[in-house]
Amino acid sequence: MRPSGYEDVLRALGALLDASHARSVSIRDVAGEFQVCAIVADSLDHRLAGTWTRIDHTFSLDALATEQRVAFARRGTGHQAGPIERSLRLVGRQADERSLKGLILMQHHTDEGWVVWHEARADGRPRMLAMTSGELGTLEAMTRAASGRGPDVDL
Repeated sequence: MRPSGYEDVLRALGALLDASHARSVSIRDVAGEFQVCAIVADSLDHRLAGTWTRIDHTFSLDALATEQRVAFARRGTGHQAGPIERSLRLVGRQADERSLKGLILMQHHTDEGWVVWHEARADGRPRMLAMTSGELGTLEAMTRAASGRGPDVDL
């Protein structure tokens, strides 16, 4: 796990992926780096036209720290998080709360949730956690209510 936790790192990656209109996303935490694969569109027009490009990129800890600083700077600016940023932040929060490590995340092919493989604490064998968009929405609403924030405020 990253020193700042998965929530912040995955949120920063989610913002980058939303900016690229990404889909079919997979993210793998390997030896201090995050390997990201996705199909992206150069613009919303390309996405609507079905013009996609595959990306495979590895983010170092330094690159992720830069993206986290950018994400922190957006707080309080009225920034509205995109769907991948919101869902990855919530998946990251669950990973942090459950002390998961060695994550491999795969976006469901309908963009309706995530499958998360992780190492079990006791035996190191892989385990799976699935989170649908509905479950993530419920978690987000609970988080907002607990913090006293309304539905229109980005966390």
